[in-house]
Amino acid sequence: MTTHDQAFTEPWQAEAFALAVALQDAGRLTRGAWATSLGAALASGADPDAPDAYHHAVVCALEACLLAMGEFDSATLSSRREAWAQAYERTPHGQPVRLASAAISAGAGTSCGPSPLSP
Repeated sequence: MTTHDQAFTEPWQAEAFALAVALQDAGRLTRGAWATSLGAALASGADPDAPDAYHHAVVCALEACLLAMGEFDSATLSSRREAWAQAYERTPHGQPVRLASAAISAGAGTSCGPSPLSP
C-alpha cells in the first residue's frame, strides 16, 4: 500500500479527524456545522496540491468550530500554537514533543482565519 492509498499517513491526521467525529457523536457539533467549516477551510485558498492540504484543512475547521462553540478563545488558541511550536523546536529528533502547562502564554494570531460559524 502506498501513502496515496492511505487515508492517514501520520497519527496527528487521524487524531484530528477523530476529534471532529467524537464531537459530532457527542452531539456537541452538528454534521452540517462540520461540513460548513470544513468546506470553508478547504476553500480558504491554501494550495490543494500540498501533501497535507486536506488534513491541515481538517485542523483549521476543527479549530474554527471549537472557537465558534466557545470552547476557547483566539488568544488561548494562539498561545497554545506558540507553546507547541517552541516545544517542537526544542525537542530532539525522534523524541515525543512535551508541552509544559507553564509554556502556555499569550501569542500571535491564528493561521486558519476567522470561523465560518461565527455570527
